[in-house]
Amino acid sequence: MGSKEIDDMRSILKELPSYAIYEQFSNLDNEEICKKHFTNLLKLQDPSSNITKFCNNISGIVKHLSENKEGNDISEKCEYVNFYIYDRVKINFLPYPTLMNNILGDIYLEWYLMSQELLENKCSFKYYRKIDEVDIWNDMKIMYDYKKNYKYIKDNTKDYETCKKYDKYLNEVKTIYDKKNSECCNTYHGQCKFYFYECKTIEHPDTLLREINCSKLAKDSSRETQEDGNNASSDNGSLKTSMLAISPFIGILVSFFFSYK
Repeated sequence: MGSKEIDDMRSILKELPSYAIYEQFSNLDNEEICKKHFTNLLKLQDPSSNITKFCNNISGIVKHLSENKEGNDISEKCEYVNFYIYDRVKINFLPYPTLMNNILGDIYLEWYLMSQELLENKCSFKYYRKIDEVDIWNDMKIMYDYKKNYKYIKDNTKDYETCKKYDKYLNEVKTIYDKKNSECCNTYHGQCKFYFYECKTIEHPDTLLREINCSKLAKDSSRETQEDGNNASSDNGSLKTSMLAISPFIGILVSFFFSYK
């Protein structure tokens, strides 16, 4: 539970801030940087034939970062970039674990050299050579996105239908939160910071679930539906009463007409 279920919810979570940034990344492309700075990546044998497209995509992101590398914006964007790359590797190359590790290793080495020239070393690509590295980044991405989406969900959950959607999302996040919070926060685990996990900055999902209060919104929605139904019944009743009042008058007019004739 958790990771796969949240992956399956991408289409209904696209308005959340983190998903909007990933969507922006997915539309970037630069063939020139790919051919110049990721030559080893392009040489990898790829049964899925996605290497070139993937390379052009991350190169487009590099171009975007290079044009916006002043101030603090690049630091946050760089964090998103790391999560995005691991997510794309998982999506595009999951059936080929050896290829995934080779891709990540080549990106790590070539990113380091490219970053000096294009990014002034302001954005690094992070990589530990572990068998489960992609899975770790995927779980940490869920936690990072949740933290970035927290305020938006709190401020924009005004109706029951929206609340149901976020309720499902937050309950899936809880599964990962409980696991990672135990690993990273109950005992000192400095390695978690490598994945941008900061214990003190991440609220338990139950806190946000209480804030959005779906049960209250459900009652409000039910009450509004009932009131709408009552108003409709009242309108129909008024119409019937009016028709009953008018009917005798119409009869008198008809009688008068024939008498006149």
